[in-house]
Amino acid sequence: RAAFNDAENRFAMLDSLLYRVENDTRKIGRDALAWFAAGYPSIADAKAAGRERLKADAAALGVDEVYFIGLDGIIGATSFGPDEGFDMFALGGSFTRFLSGLSRSGRYADQRMTMSTATAKANCYQYYGPAGSDYIIEVSTRIDNAVPKTFPRFTFKALLNLLFNAAEGESETRLV
Repeated sequence: RAAFNDAENRFAMLDSLLYRVENDTRKIGRDALAWFAAGYPSIADAKAAGRERLKADAAALGVDEVYFIGLDGIIGATSFGPDEGFDMFALGGSFTRFLSGLSRSGRYADQRMTMSTATAKANCYQYYGPAGSDYIIEVSTRIDNAVPKTFPRFTFKALLNLLFNAAEGESETRLV
């Protein structure tokens, strides 16, 4: 029972720490979304800037990737080459309704940490549907890059090792 309580408390602490990372990431992401919307008034402008420029802008703004999603659901410009031309509406159902509801709304939306289907990395995602625009913007920030911004002396892996004694050495005791 004591071991179970200890593990449960460690997961609760991890959740609190990640919540703080997500809050910091949310602010950075929303600032980046506003900047991208002002800097690229149309999806054609973002496409004309090119992938390398978008990648440089994203890095300067503290996010990892940016996606300009057309009102048809197609990613028309992005800093992440493998996703260019991907149909976000192909994900279907509630996600399609979510994106459609954001288009031209002037609203922001935040998604909690989730796994990328392309990279298998944990990311935070923020979205913005600028009023009157021909796109929805998405930015993503990898948790591996976000944790050191909130906790400068730690990586995500180091936090996990600290909380769960998840040492890699064979001779060391592992909690998980």
